Amino acid sequence: MNGIPLAFLHPWILSAFAVLPVLWFILRFMPPLPKKTFLPTARFLIGLNNSQTTPDTAPWWLILLRLLILACLILAFAAPIHNPQKPAEASGPLRLIFDNGWASAQIWDKQTAKAEEILQAAITANRPVQILFTATKNDNAFIRADQALSRIRNAQPQSWPGEPISLSSSENADTVWISSGLAENDFYKVAENFSSDGLTVYMPEMKDRPALLRKPGTPEALVSVETVSGSGEKSVNLQAFDAKGKLVNQLRVDISGQSGGMPVMDEAGLFAGKNIYQWKAPSFAGTGGVYLADISKGTFSIGIESKNAAGSSDFSDASFYLSRALEGSARIENGSIDDLIKKNIAVILLPDISSFSPQTLTALEKWIDAGGILLRFGGNNMSEADNVLVPVPLRTGLRSLSGDMTWTKALKLSEFTKNSPFTGMTVPDVTVEKQLLAEPSADLDKYVWAKLSDGTPFITAKPQGNGMIVLVHSTATPDWSDFVLSGFYPTFLKEILELSSVP
Repeated sequence: MNGIPLAFLHPWILSAFAVLPVLWFILRFMPPLPKKTFLPTARFLIGLNNSQTTPDTAPWWLILLRLLILACLILAFAAPIHNPQKPAEASGPLRLIFDNGWASAQIWDKQTAKAEEILQAAITANRPVQILFTATKNDNAFIRADQALSRIRNAQPQSWPGEPISLSSSENADTVWISSGLAENDFYKVAENFSSDGLTVYMPEMKDRPALLRKPGTPEALVSVETVSGSGEKSVNLQAFDAKGKLVNQLRVDISGQSGGMPVMDEAGLFAGKNIYQWKAPSFAGTGGVYLADISKGTFSIGIESKNAAGSSDFSDASFYLSRALEGSARIENGSIDDLIKKNIAVILLPDISSFSPQTLTALEKWIDAGGILLRFGGNNMSEADNVLVPVPLRTGLRSLSGDMTWTKALKLSEFTKNSPFTGMTVPDVTVEKQLLAEPSADLDKYVWAKLSDGTPFITAKPQGNGMIVLVHSTATPDWSDFVLSGFYPTFLKEILELSSVP
């Protein structure tokens, strides 16, 4: 257009300019002159002066303004493009590989801007486009470039890594790969199938390369911060959260000049004894800025009341079964109740403890109110204990369901109630021969998590402050039931552990 760097996506619409002279004529001379008709009473109007007059044609400036508005609409519908690329520079089919995995979240705007630039040129050149996302399913069909542009604009980064695209260079199509900058899942395999002139790769600048949180390489480290040399990040604020999403603590880490994985150590002891469930780096966009702590490495702590701080290997000791069930799931501490509270334990297990000193009772109540989980087990001592720190009032004595002097038979665990954390799980095959009986009450059911086949409670729980008290109405050994020998027992303890939130 006379040297002006302008082109149109729909140039055929410009033919509407030919209609403008016709519209000028119509607007200039329409409406037609009025038809003359004899009116006998018109003689009474002779001599009257009318101050209001109406022109027989529209003013020229008004007609010109209307035509200018129409001209602007025609230009807009023709979709003008400023400084377009010449169609002669590229022709034929175009294949666009677009990284939309989790690593793309931090540079998503820049990736889509580059894709739109390429597709606008493809629209001008009328090139068919095959668009392939690395993290979502593709139909592999070649479509119009404007349709591909619409797909790019509607796409979103996913929360999982992309997969390598397997293609053959024998396919007659120019290939463009818009990369996130993270070579994960062997993305380099994409380039192996192409010669140097058959594949164009757009990589983000070094300062825009994604940074992420990863599993630490050493057990002493909290988390690993992975960056690339020359990235724009100078420091990162790491935040630690517990299982309930509560902020435990945070730490500013200097990563300037770092490349690769940088282990973060707790040199100041800010996270010692804390139950870290999740790490977050708010400055890292997408899922790359989130790392779920591995509780099997002892991030979570759990305490077992025991006279032996090293635990027990005696088959008759409750701490033996508890330690074996929790092995590999948490950091286990053994000791007195007072010592466990001082260590900021998330969950304290009390096997058949009947009474507490006033100081210990006060400390336990304060610890529970702060978010601790107290898990108690029944036994001969508990059967004669007062109703202190129990979720529901208990009857004195125990209920024997089998033996020479009873008419009843051992009962089975029958159901998990709707308000328990085990809802939907398969009820294990557990046989109970003795139990602690709860006092019947109108609101008993809302504190019951598991019932026996006769409807009596087997597991009860009650919130207290920010914490909770849970009671298993059987022993922590196989003396009263085979609950501790079932495959469900480790799952039960882990579910209790994940309910904890000790600040």
